[in-house]
Amino acid sequence: MIVILYVVKTTTKIFENYERYVVTQTPILAWSFNIIIIASLYLLYAINYKMLVTSLLIFYLIGIGLLLCGIWFMKHTADYYKFKTLSYSTMFELTELQQYTSQIEVMYDDMRRFRHDYKNILYSLSSAIDTNDITLVKKAFDSVVIPTQKDVTTSTSVLADLKNLQNIEIKSLIYNKIMYALDKGLKFEVEVEHKIKLTDNFELLDAVRCISILLDNAINAALNSKEKKINFSFFNSDGIQYLIVGNSTKEEMIDLGALVQQDSKLGSSHGIGLKNLQMILARYPNIQNNGSSNSYWFEQVLMIPLKS
Repeated sequence: MIVILYVVKTTTKIFENYERYVVTQTPILAWSFNIIIIASLYLLYAINYKMLVTSLLIFYLIGIGLLLCGIWFMKHTADYYKFKTLSYSTMFELTELQQYTSQIEVMYDDMRRFRHDYKNILYSLSSAIDTNDITLVKKAFDSVVIPTQKDVTTSTSVLADLKNLQNIEIKSLIYNKIMYALDKGLKFEVEVEHKIKLTDNFELLDAVRCISILLDNAINAALNSKEKKINFSFFNSDGIQYLIVGNSTKEEMIDLGALVQQDSKLGSSHGIGLKNLQMILARYPNIQNNGSSNSYWFEQVLMIPLKS
């Protein structure tokens, strides 16, 4: 019993990593390993019940050898896929950081051009004012000042709404989705009132994938709606981290049970996206995913415990 307890204690972490990184990523490999285990158990069964004749020492050596080989296989495959996941995560974070830096540079160039052109705009307005030509003043203001102000303030206002997000990867992702939605003529509201960082109970890469699915689905649905509106909220309350994505819909009320089907009312891509979302969240039994639909508004809520 002492030996068994020691083996269980030392291999628990190996089993957890194997389940987390191998079973979920390469189920075919996991099933192949399971088949080998079943075959090995049948071999031991055959020896134990004299279907194969061998000594007791050979029986124990075979059993211990199979156990050690199984543990070795699980440990090294788990380490490999863990390293692969971490490498992908690092590359993803670097890519998102580069994109976000590029966005800041573009905004800086826009502000610099606006500052450069601002003097010329003022000179044009000054000349029109000196001549008391109100029509010319209004024309210069409508054709130059307002469009320029809109182009400059759109990106800055979006970043201002996201300033409290502490995860650069999530911030960059949402910024890109917002700018895409605005280009499509959608209204996008962001509610991140206080500084917030994703809890360690939810892996960053999985969280980014979930947010991406929810926002893509929201954009696709909002494009077909009358109000064309999307809302993103992220906040902590009573030990729970809430991540909410809402969007206007074409239908007054949507059948939530049909969303996971490819022929759902929101389109096949929407259904597939929610299936992928469910597969990701299946690895996090403590995270709740609640959906609601009412009065031409659809909302998905992820409730993530702040403590394990």
